[in-house]
Amino acid sequence: MSKVTIYESCSAIIMAGGSAKRMGEDKRFLKVGNENLLERQVRILKQHFPEVIISANDPAK
Repeated sequence: MSKVTIYESCSAIIMAGGSAKRMGEDKRFLKVGNENLLERQVRILKQHFPEVIISANDPAK
């Protein structure tokens, strides 16, 4: 079993503001298994950080 490190005095920040021109679509919404990429990142980071912040250039999406 792997050890999970919790960083209690830190926050994680996901930079989700790129234009994704080469991908042809917003990478935040690409599917990875049953969830999109952004959901997956948040889920994994919440295991290690008490706060996860998403920085996006279009938060309405």
